[in-house]
Amino acid sequence: QKSDSECAEQLRQLARRITEDHVIQHGLVVDGTSLSLALREHEKLFMEVCRNCSAVLCCRMAPLQKAKVIRLIKISPEKPITLAVGDGANDESWVKKEDRLQETVTMQ
Repeated sequence: QKSDSECAEQLRQLARRITEDHVIQHGLVVDGTSLSLALREHEKLFMEVCRNCSAVLCCRMAPLQKAKVIRLIKISPEKPITLAVGDGANDESWVKKEDRLQETVTMQ
């Protein structure tokens, strides 16, 4: 998508398709650029789509985007399983952030 309105429309179409399809499981693949648009103005709609998917794969993301996605998933009521993979030292910031979040979630 190239604009917030296109992003919102695409997310609405995905949400509708997921609820109307007769397919039991859905998956979502989203890149960092699309994720930026989705989280900027449409976080709730994006999370609705994600919650209705069996798997969500986020790729080509900045380390801070990884941290934000993990945080959003970890604090969601469904408590889904998450896996984040990094390939370098620039991933240290989100790994540390995730460790602190895990401690917070565990202590509650």
